[in-house]
Amino acid sequence: MKFELVATEFFVSQIEELDRKSKDLIQEKIKLILSNPLRFKRLHSKTIRNIFRVKLDIHNKEVRLIYAILSPNIILVCLLDRKNNYADLEKYLKGLKWLFKQIPRSMQSRHGVRVQPHMDKYSASSLWLMLWLVLQL
Repeated sequence: MKFELVATEFFVSQIEELDRKSKDLIQEKIKLILSNPLRFKRLHSKTIRNIFRVKLDIHNKEVRLIYAILSPNIILVCLLDRKNNYADLEKYLKGLKWLFKQIPRSMQSRHGVRVQPHMDKYSASSLWLMLWLVLQL
């Protein structure tokens, strides 16, 4: 099954603050996620059933890349600090499932990446471009 990559605006804003080395590491992990979305460890959540995490070490801090699989989408939710012991996870996931059931096909980008329409002020294609530029810087 072919999945589409979707990034939340919050995830894009977190990526913008990182240095080049960290962005490269995240880009490599995203490629691994796209090749096999079920590869990484599954988390338990009250909101979404298929939620996963990827271990990252950014600036000697344990960080987790949290993503959800809501077929046919892979949703990049956030970068979560491990020190909080996943306490903020449910806050980021709240309403996510409902929002993505409501996305019309017209919001999809030709590149396969789109952003939640209810949470952003930009078009889906401009946010894809921002995500691409952020990862390239």
